Amino acid sequence: MNEKLFLTIIAPLIVTTVDGGAIVFLIQHKETVEIVTMIADILIKTIALIIGGSWALYEIKKYRAFQQWIQLDIDAYLYKLRSAVNGIPLTWDHGKLKTRPAQLSTHVVEVLLKFTNKGRTRLRLYNIQIGINTMRQPDKTKFDEYDLHLKLTRIFSSGNIVPIFGRELFCLDTRFQSDLDMDNKSLSADLRKEFNARLKKNRRLSERATLEIEQRGSEWVVTDGGWSYMIWKEGEKLRVYLKAEPKIYWYWDRLRRLGTKPPIEDLPIEKTSSYYIEPGVEQTITYLALITEPRELIQIYAEFSLEPERIFPKRRRGRKGLFPHTAARTYQIDAKGNLIKVN
Repeated sequence: MNEKLFLTIIAPLIVTTVDGGAIVFLIQHKETVEIVTMIADILIKTIALIIGGSWALYEIKKYRAFQQWIQLDIDAYLYKLRSAVNGIPLTWDHGKLKTRPAQLSTHVVEVLLKFTNKGRTRLRLYNIQIGINTMRQPDKTKFDEYDLHLKLTRIFSSGNIVPIFGRELFCLDTRFQSDLDMDNKSLSADLRKEFNARLKKNRRLSERATLEIEQRGSEWVVTDGGWSYMIWKEGEKLRVYLKAEPKIYWYWDRLRRLGTKPPIEDLPIEKTSSYYIEPGVEQTITYLALITEPRELIQIYAEFSLEPERIFPKRRRGRKGLFPHTAARTYQIDAKGNLIKVN
């Protein structure tokens, strides 16, 4: 603050309480003006610092209270089947769906994931995954070579247990399933023709469109440039959902809508498939898994991500670079096959 500014702001206040000689006095005593100016400058900076610090504290508190306070607890029950059944010969391993030797499943594990949102607003979870471990055979027991902890063996890995939510674009006739299950990674002429007859004009499939089998007989992905479409078999229907769209189209579409919220059928399923975790209450998600006979111990492992889009099980980190949160609980199996729970 300089002398001119001081005289403009502060002097009139003095004049209202002091006779007209005050201004002359101040002009004749520049040292006094400079001291008062310095004090005023310090006061303004102090006030600005207090306001800025208070705002920073508010933002930190808001971030902690509104976004990150979520707790996961695990509970589980083990049920022995009266007769063994054929298990699913598929498992997720490091983001890839792999085939494993067919095995008879003798037990069912009921996993209860108990989420508590300790923030003040509802939270959307797009990614939750479960793994189940047990003891190895005695002659195959393993320990970590660094910290020597016991290494269990994975007998089950789920996909993303958050179900697909979204409005389908259209349905395909099941006669196209044989075209979808072909291994040549390209679309048949009939399938491309059917797609283009159903899609909007600006989304027609090109000759470069590719087909990927996610799970033969039930799940496929069609990709064409930045566009991709998820196809799910549900009953006797092949349902088609929008999976992803080019970024440039996303920005242009939102600009065209002038900030209005697009209908759900125009949003990728990665953005629409989520669970809401409400504040202040405990919400339980239940999951049933078929497993082979466990030995001695059973460990339930779960992880979730706060990424605002669906990325599990193929990726662990999304665009925001957030690491997954994990929780695990280990139970001993008693002689009757029940889980011993330690509170």
